[in-house]
Amino acid sequence: FIGYGGLPLRIGCGVQHRPLRFDEVTMTSMRVLSSSSRHLVADVEVRDAEGALCMEVREAEITLSERLNTLFLDNRLERVRPLILVFPEGSWCELLSDAALSCAGDEARNIERDLRMRLYSHAHLHDDKPVEAELVRGFLAQEHRSSHPRPLEPAPKEPPCQPLKETERREVLAALKRNAWIQYKAARELNLTPRQMGYRVRKFNLEELIAKGRVDHRRQHS
Repeated sequence: FIGYGGLPLRIGCGVQHRPLRFDEVTMTSMRVLSSSSRHLVADVEVRDAEGALCMEVREAEITLSERLNTLFLDNRLERVRPLILVFPEGSWCELLSDAALSCAGDEARNIERDLRMRLYSHAHLHDDKPVEAELVRGFLAQEHRSSHPRPLEPAPKEPPCQPLKETERREVLAALKRNAWIQYKAARELNLTPRQMGYRVRKFNLEELIAKGRVDHRRQHS
């Protein structure tokens, strides 16, 4: 897999043994379970500088592509054209209104909205954000699997595997509270793009909490 960039599609489950600071040095090891030219599934362990286990992720699915390498060129200090990300935060309600959605039900509409946002960005924005076919297929497959969960048997003498969804939700909420419920500031603290933050807000149904939090914050500081 040398020479390929990769992005995660989904994980089976994970265990966080202790929180990690954003500036903490860690070591990651990966045991590949299956692979193809565009995709792999692996178990991942994250350890701190002293070798203590901090996090385990099982059955992580990753899409592979040479086109994704441009995302990581800056880390190698190569002199390349700066990448451009276009994200019309606050304008999606005009570019893609709820009336344009066809699906019924909040979960289905969130999936449709995310897919339409990807298609609109590809057709009109023309920035450097890669949109791989595997990302779309993997996202839809993840939603299908979440509605048909497959039990995962824990390994002997290991704690039962707990989903990371609730941990992620608490981290997003905490970042929003620390940043006065302003999404782009919380995204910057979590090292997320505004698009990734927006997806998590919809995924965890945080819109009403954010609106209420902003009102309470203004009252407290008025």
